Amino acid sequence: MPKKAPSARYKRRLERWASSASKAAAACGVGRGTLIDWINQGCPGKQAGGYDIEAIRAWRAENKGEVRGVADNGETTDAARLKKAQADEREAKAALAVLQLAIQRGELLPIIQIKERDLARIAAVKRGLLALPKAMATRLVGLPQKEIEVALRTAVNELLQRFARM
Repeated sequence: MPKKAPSARYKRRLERWASSASKAAAACGVGRGTLIDWINQGCPGKQAGGYDIEAIRAWRAENKGEVRGVADNGETTDAARLKKAQADEREAKAALAVLQLAIQRGELLPIIQIKERDLARIAAVKRGLLALPKAMATRLVGLPQKEIEVALRTAVNELLQRFARM
């Protein structure tokens, strides 16, 4: 049985809708990245049926002079790159302000304080471990090997637990 020819309605749907951003961008004569930029600027994006090519074209026509950074050939303009750099700078300044506020509130510590604290803890653990042989030697003389192992393991665990609470 021969296949039925697609209906006119189906053909119109194929002309109006694209199933992917790449296909929609190609139908509009731009790259996928440009289409994604437009969507981020308010262009209609993916809907239940895919990308509405007519809606995208209408949005572009309405926003022709306002589509930030896209020349007629779809390339990013110098003005758009400048705007993006300025926006990135504002975003970085805002992030820095958030960090500075957190430092003022005492929510963050400078890395040097953290390193100093960690080095002090490591030094204390090291001193404790190095002191164990002298502290344990007289208690272990004459004990069987198993008891020595248990006593040493217990002493090391107590030491580590004590330093874990620092």
